[in-house]
Amino acid sequence: MVGGYVIVGVLSVLVAFVVLYKAPISPLSAGNYGNDKAWYGRADGAVDVSVRPFKVAVEDAVLTDLKARLASTRSFAAIETTGWSYGANSEVVHELAAYWASDAFDWRAIEAKLNAYPQFLTQIDGLDMHFVHVKADRTTYKTVHPALLVHGWPGSFFEFYKVIDGLVAPQQGDVAFDVVVPSLPGFGFSERPSVEGVSAVETAVILHKLMERLGYNNFYYQGGDWGGIIGTILGQIYPDIYGVHLNMFITTGSPFLLPVRVLLGQIAPSFVLPNKKEADIFLPLFPTKAANIVRTLGYMYVQGTFPDTAAFGLTDSPVTI
Repeated sequence: MVGGYVIVGVLSVLVAFVVLYKAPISPLSAGNYGNDKAWYGRADGAVDVSVRPFKVAVEDAVLTDLKARLASTRSFAAIETTGWSYGANSEVVHELAAYWASDAFDWRAIEAKLNAYPQFLTQIDGLDMHFVHVKADRTTYKTVHPALLVHGWPGSFFEFYKVIDGLVAPQQGDVAFDVVVPSLPGFGFSERPSVEGVSAVETAVILHKLMERLGYNNFYYQGGDWGGIIGTILGQIYPDIYGVHLNMFITTGSPFLLPVRVLLGQIAPSFVLPNKKEADIFLPLFPTKAANIVRTLGYMYVQGTFPDTAAFGLTDSPVTI
């Protein structure tokens, strides 16, 4: 019976591939996505286009509550020898919780690091968007380009702090960059949408509007993970921007075509990518890595289908992973 299901599944995939393999990919365009939309329900409906200085300054009451929640984390005994194979290792998580709750963890020192660069807030389509903005010295560098650096999940604007100085004030050459590092909607200090509908496409438009707000009609883009997906879309909607650099590449088009190609690439790589060198990229995935990828994607299924279920745990407990 199991073998029959496998055969039916494989045949279904093959049929879908035949139908979709030559399916045209419709290019994205600004279209309706460029219209002003209210992604947060402001009571007065007022539009605020100001750019306001921002500093990370968590109230003492919040830190006190956090330490109390960390200290009251319940323990449980994991099955012996499972390590991390069943999920987060309980012993390691409790060690982390104890460290975060102790005086050894100095949040104020972390705040100082986060505030090392100028930060701002501005409303885009009703959302308060947080971003770092550091400008190059025009008197030192002959050419200055704007660059938008976008994080993914799990990540934040802080992951770019190590490269900002090198872009804004390079030691060699006469080309530098004005650097803009936003927090994606619902991440870090950017406001979360209060209504449905903010996908990677809408986020690409929001980020483009942010750059326009700052006076940059054209710019370079760098992104990975969700930042890579958003960058791919942004480059399609706004093809006149200077360039897009991705450290995680995902194609767009039919939502079903990509996984079909990947699956068939495991079975017949040369059928998906005729060039042998390109087809070889599929080989390391089969079979162990492909199975491991499927086995470890449980978080994605939960977050993609029942995000509020995960949100309850994350909001209530600082050690929920």
